[in-house]
Amino acid sequence: MPKLIFTSRYLKDAQPSQKENYVHYIGTRKGVEKIDTSKKHLPATVSQKRLVHQLLQDFPVAKEMLEYEDYNGP
Repeated sequence: MPKLIFTSRYLKDAQPSQKENYVHYIGTRKGVEKIDTSKKHLPATVSQKRLVHQLLQDFPVAKEMLEYEDYNGP
């Protein structure tokens, strides 16, 4: 599952290399919090499951998204 999602209107028409550089900058700048790899594959908490359930009720088409497939697992 992606760990960094951002939208940026001023990068909409940027070259792929510019976008790649920007993502690298965001991920390495001072103050960024990196995920502890030992906690990378922990199961979802009860509150996270509740939120996903509510989102699926509000947006049923989200079940077709790749992020939901990643969340739901194989």
